[in-house]
Amino acid sequence: MIYATKPKAELLDYVLDNLREEDKFEMRIEFGENYKQIIKKHCLKSTHIKIIVDGNFKPVGLFGYEEVDSETAEVCLLATDELKKHFIDFLNQAKTYLLFWKKKYKKLHNYVYKHNKQAIRWLKILGFTVEDYDDMRMYFYQEGSNEHN
Repeated sequence: MIYATKPKAELLDYVLDNLREEDKFEMRIEFGENYKQIIKKHCLKSTHIKIIVDGNFKPVGLFGYEEVDSETAEVCLLATDELKKHFIDFLNQAKTYLLFWKKKYKKLHNYVYKHNKQAIRWLKILGFTVEDYDDMRMYFYQEGSNEHN
């Protein structure tokens, strides 16, 4: 079983120090070599990011969103290799979060590294549309209802 919890420095450090190779590559492209410090600082001040921990409270990933505007949010997921062991549980829980987010925002979206096959597979299972964007990235999105606006 996995759980979502508030981001704490030591949990974030563990996730960022143990990212899957695909996620490391993607973060270096996006934020440069100092990606760990940038992501950690952002996550610690965000109220929309959660750490995924297993039954032993070992961090296996992080996920959440960043509001772009009242109708749009960028979603994110970074994982260690350990999350693969919990992927069915993760996908089931992620669907619950997505239902809530889709009520709040008209569109959920972001980009994923083209060779990040596991993340693309998870995105598709979660109902995201994934399309070519450029040589390195795929664009993914999901339409919501934006009921609260």
